[in-house]
Amino acid sequence: MKRYPHDNRVRSRQPLGKDNLEVGEYLEKRVEVHSRSNLHAKVFVFDNQAVIGSPNVSHNSQNNLLETAIITNDKETVSAARGFIFSLRGEYVTPAYLKSCKSEYQPPKSVKNGRAQKKEDRQEPIVWIHRTHPLKRNDAKLDKAKDTGLPVANKRLQNKKRYYSEWVTYPTSSQLVQQAKRNDLYIQIWQESDEEPLLVYPPSRIINFKPYTNERQTQQTLVFLELPKHPKCLEWQEFKRALKKLGFKDGRENMHRKVADPEVRQKILGLWPTLHDE
Repeated sequence: MKRYPHDNRVRSRQPLGKDNLEVGEYLEKRVEVHSRSNLHAKVFVFDNQAVIGSPNVSHNSQNNLLETAIITNDKETVSAARGFIFSLRGEYVTPAYLKSCKSEYQPPKSVKNGRAQKKEDRQEPIVWIHRTHPLKRNDAKLDKAKDTGLPVANKRLQNKKRYYSEWVTYPTSSQLVQQAKRNDLYIQIWQESDEEPLLVYPPSRIINFKPYTNERQTQQTLVFLELPKHPKCLEWQEFKRALKKLGFKDGRENMHRKVADPEVRQKILGLWPTLHDE
């Protein structure tokens, strides 16, 4: 599939066709839009209310089709719905990207003639919950690896005005490095100083890996993250209580957890009403 550059400064000068009118209107109103293949679910979250049903956001769905939906303000359901939406963030859509997709669009083939998508392409991101600590020593080889991996990570930022690249380092043999993939989600437990509270940062996308050998001749890997510039953090005790309700027995600050269960993952991701403290 042909890929297009993500440039938020580009604005399409051509009128959008009917198929792309709704998406174009959202972009004009500065709504963040993402593209995700194989997605058929219809889930909407408005503040503390969720709408889950069959309608598409389109004129055809509004005017021609018979649709149904459930509207709920149940806190757990709204939280899970919010986490579900966040976990499916795909490619960032810009007006230029939309225009290019429109020019290359072809009607989908039938199931018999079409090629089924591979199962591995439909896997959802894993959530990693990790306590991180500042490094206490300088390492020239780490700095060199950072200088090499950071430009690649910066190119993968979906919105450079709201996000920046940061990194954490792990032994290459660690579970996270061996099993994590790009676009997995990383929840960081971090304390800026002894005088500051312990905070839990909102989920960040993993956007790059850079292996290196440190000055002690140990195999390490830099894991680059896409972090909000003004993150909406949770206090540790609040996050700990939420994990306890989900059945987490390990409530230690220094936790290193992999969360692959879809239901648990969605509820954890839904703890953040917004990623940005604005």
